Amino acid sequence: MKTMKTMMLAIAIVFGTSAFANVQSLSSESNTVVAINQTNDDEYVDVKFEDLNEKVQTTIQGYTELYDVTALAYNAEKKFTRVTLTAKSDQSIKVVILDDEGKEYVEATAE
Repeated sequence: MKTMKTMMLAIAIVFGTSAFANVQSLSSESNTVVAINQTNDDEYVDVKFEDLNEKVQTTIQGYTELYDVTALAYNAEKKFTRVTLTAKSDQSIKVVILDDEGKEYVEATAE
């Protein structure tokens, strides 16, 4: 009788575990991933370092001691160059906007 109870308990545990696994797999299948496509509406286009003017190139070269340049983009309408930098020390990312004179552009904040 004791072995019969043990056998029934073992069967109940197996069925319970498999039922739980089936519910988990069904719930994970119902999760859908939605891909979001971010458009670049800021009118910056990728540009090569050689295509930039000398003042901007000089400023960018000044960053290369502490940073790696990962991306360059230019906005012809505003005449700004967006420089994406990655710190060599901790791999943090910094984005700098330069005007055509090679000076950093900082947007004025409303106070």
